[in-house]
Amino acid sequence: MATTQQLIDKFQIIGTNPMAAQRLALDTLDKLTNGEIIIVDPTGPVPYLLEVALSASSAAMLQNEALNRRQYSSVAKNEEELYLHMSDKDYIGRFAAPGKAQAISIALSLDEVISKAVDVNDGNGTRKLTIPKHTEITVADMKFTLQYAIDIWVMSWNGIDVLYDTSTMSPLQRLESNRPSWAGVTIGGRRYLRITFPVMQMAIISNMAQLNNITGFSKQFAFTDNFYCVRAYTKNNVDAAWTEIAVTHTALVYDPTVATVVLKVLNQAVDVKVPQIYFNNGLIKDSIRIDIYTTKGPVDFSLAAYSPTTYKIRWTDRDTEKTSDFSAPFATFSEMIFFSDSQVSGGTLPLTFAQLREQVMNNNRGDGRIPITPSQLTRTAEVNGFGLVLNIDNLTDRQYLATRQLPAPTDGSTVTGAGCTIHQLQAKMADLAMLDTVADNGNRITIKPETLFLATDGVFEPVASSTVATLKNPALTPPEALANLVNSANYYWTPYYYVLDATQEEFNLRPYRLNAPQVVSRFFANDNPSLLFDVSTLSSSLTMSPTGSGYLLQIEILTNEVFRAFALDQIAIQLSYKRPGSTQRFHYNAVLLTPIDGGTNKPVNDRYVYGFYLDTNFDIDAQHRLIMTPGYNEMELSTEFDLVYIIKNHMPPGTQTTDIDSIIDKLSIPNYDQNATYVGIVQEKIALKFGDFLKHLWARSRSVAGSVEYATYVTDVPAIYTENVYLRDSMGNIELSWDSINNELDYTLLRPKGYPVPNTAGEAAYATALESNSSLTYADWWDALSSIDKSAYQELAHRAGDRVRGVDGEYVVTNSGRAMLRQIDLLFIDGKYYFSTADVTTSYVSELIETMSSWIVNEIASIASSLGERTQLFLYPATTVGVLKAIVANGQEVTVSADQHFVVQYYLTDDKYKNVELKRRLAERTPKILADALTADTIALSDIIGKLRDANGNDVVSTSVTGFVGDAYPAITLKDRSLRPTIGKQLVPLSNQLLAVEDAVSVEFINHTKK
Repeated sequence: MATTQQLIDKFQIIGTNPMAAQRLALDTLDKLTNGEIIIVDPTGPVPYLLEVALSASSAAMLQNEALNRRQYSSVAKNEEELYLHMSDKDYIGRFAAPGKAQAISIALSLDEVISKAVDVNDGNGTRKLTIPKHTEITVADMKFTLQYAIDIWVMSWNGIDVLYDTSTMSPLQRLESNRPSWAGVTIGGRRYLRITFPVMQMAIISNMAQLNNITGFSKQFAFTDNFYCVRAYTKNNVDAAWTEIAVTHTALVYDPTVATVVLKVLNQAVDVKVPQIYFNNGLIKDSIRIDIYTTKGPVDFSLAAYSPTTYKIRWTDRDTEKTSDFSAPFATFSEMIFFSDSQVSGGTLPLTFAQLREQVMNNNRGDGRIPITPSQLTRTAEVNGFGLVLNIDNLTDRQYLATRQLPAPTDGSTVTGAGCTIHQLQAKMADLAMLDTVADNGNRITIKPETLFLATDGVFEPVASSTVATLKNPALTPPEALANLVNSANYYWTPYYYVLDATQEEFNLRPYRLNAPQVVSRFFANDNPSLLFDVSTLSSSLTMSPTGSGYLLQIEILTNEVFRAFALDQIAIQLSYKRPGSTQRFHYNAVLLTPIDGGTNKPVNDRYVYGFYLDTNFDIDAQHRLIMTPGYNEMELSTEFDLVYIIKNHMPPGTQTTDIDSIIDKLSIPNYDQNATYVGIVQEKIALKFGDFLKHLWARSRSVAGSVEYATYVTDVPAIYTENVYLRDSMGNIELSWDSINNELDYTLLRPKGYPVPNTAGEAAYATALESNSSLTYADWWDALSSIDKSAYQELAHRAGDRVRGVDGEYVVTNSGRAMLRQIDLLFIDGKYYFSTADVTTSYVSELIETMSSWIVNEIASIASSLGERTQLFLYPATTVGVLKAIVANGQEVTVSADQHFVVQYYLTDDKYKNVELKRRLAERTPKILADALTADTIALSDIIGKLRDANGNDVVSTSVTGFVGDAYPAITLKDRSLRPTIGKQLVPLSNQLLAVEDAVSVEFINHTKK
């Protein structure tokens, strides 16, 4: 027994080596028989059988070890072993993930939508058009594909509604709402229905095949670009639609009761097999369809530069055999426009094995929509193009910062994006309120984007409004002088509105975007047909008011001859809404904006354009409600209004009242006539969006004790008697006597109420006067004094400059909480973009703000919505201006400028020095090479020169670079990877006197030729 156990112990060590095990067995046999049994012939049956047995045992042990190892993802050696631990959801994004365009718009002729909508036969006259669920949009040499059909519903009265068809959910796209953004708009004087929706950058390659249960199915399909995923479908020959089936990437993991195809992704091809069991149990039908989704991977560019004519559309619903009756009319539309100013961003390349292994081990992907663990959140952020930094992690709270560099202009005007930083500003609200660009609302103030800041030695301070006016006045500061001033200083501005709120017990800072208002939707609600004529809105737009006092809603009326026959004073238009949480309604009356034709006394060219001035001082309360002026009524940032057309003194026979009249405020109508009749014609619903609360933008704040300012007296204040002063006895009682003549008590009044209290000199002067006339009363004496004597004789209650006390006895504070120093973190952009006037730069600024806002409101908000209750996620853009910390020689920590300015000198031979095209190419590619060199964690001047030399090859004899970290250090290592150096910017005056922003890279060419 002991010998058997010894053999087992040794076989566990050498069991996978048959030769060693055979030697052990023969040695053991020799020992047990004391050498009496000797195997002398290695080809005999005993050695042969022993070799076979041990080889089989060794193979079994190896197989057992391999199968046992496959149970643990941490010991997986290849993708096949990892696939055993992956759910279906883990395959989404395993290979590559697509970027996304947040808003692509289609504008359809409204007349054609109404006329071509197809009846749904519901008995109510409802009609419909359907944008197919797999519609493919091609622009910028990229394909974008929808995942949900969009239904355009046309009601019997021609009212419009637009909804996603969510009857079948896509695992690739999560909808935040079942309603895309839509509105009626006017383009070139014609009415359109504009629908805006997000779409992912991916293409679908569909492959269909007939199935045979005898031969089975195994086929290879080629694809281009990066593999994203496969969706598989099956159907019988008699079926009208395809049924989706499961997909797996390993033949060892699938459910025999659920139809599944097995994939293997190869180099630009995917191998597809259907396990035979599904043919046997009848789960696979007659036909199979394999949809291969491909993507370009990481993208970051704007669609704003692409004209509508560059868009190509393919109307497709791959789940149906033929074009739907509701989709077919799109092929006949004569007026259709696709456009977008959205940034296309995000996306990833296929995961490496190490990344996939970590994802599977940590369950980073989960179901692809709910990041719960830190590793899942990190992966989700990476797919969306963000880096992640853990800022706070304790028992009660966890806080993450999503970092990302600002995108560069798509036109290549600069190779890197605008300089950006989040920095602390320390100031008093009272001081900030003195700026013209700050809205003063008492204990709430709003810093507007027009506010300019100057950084001196790392300290940010607002620039006086008068100084800004001087800088922006070309007569006082010419473009060349302004460029030099701005380039030599550190100016900054913020693109957002920041509300500083001291109304609550805890000071609060809230960022908003308020300067991109929009009409979200508009649709018919009610009418009064008994008036025998109709009117409706042709177009609408919401813009910032030209007065700077809020917003202007403009509407143009679609009129007819009947309407135009009425006098202008017979037409009134009202806009109204209900106060949040109340039935109280507020009204605005329209103002005609179109000039009047003196000959007809009607609007010029019969264009009836009206405006509603929605005034506000950009005050927003803690519930994120916009406070309107002058009534200080609250309004949600997204509010639905009632737009009502009203007719005066028009009541044909049979005129009836409708519910429209109940929401009209007749008394507020301009030039209201109490003897006239006012009847509502049409009621429309119009949804307006004034802005967004940027909940997920980093905005930290705290308060620091500062000096308090008290109310003081401007002039001397005399003391007066507040009560009558009577003659009293030694006990303090008023001395009374009996007046026998009048039969009443009498008393002696010494000093009457309201008269000034005399000082010492005054008392002496009055005493002297009494010596001459003992019956002289105090009142008569004081009234007889000259103004000079009164000033000299009166006692002062308060001197000029003394503090004022309130009724509670405490000193009156004039600046209340506004005296506290507030430390607030604001998002700052390089001030060179504040002063730029060239279209190429101002267009980029608009795109940049739109992109950042989309990051905050859409992408980060979507990720944050799935986090735990005490977990927060904020956008914290990578710092690319200001200073950052770096390590230099001997581990020394230093601060260096984040924006780098370079001077590059190229030494060229004579023939190449004279080659203008060569020098142009060298100058054009140099900033790109420098920008790429700055992406490393350790940046060395020698590496920068090396990259330039490698890129330019034999075109350049030698290369010299100066300016790197101010020529102070030959190499630096970044201490914080979220803070990165970048190519600096400079403000440059153009020949047309406009100012543009360019890269701060100067390229010089030196002729290196023998004389």
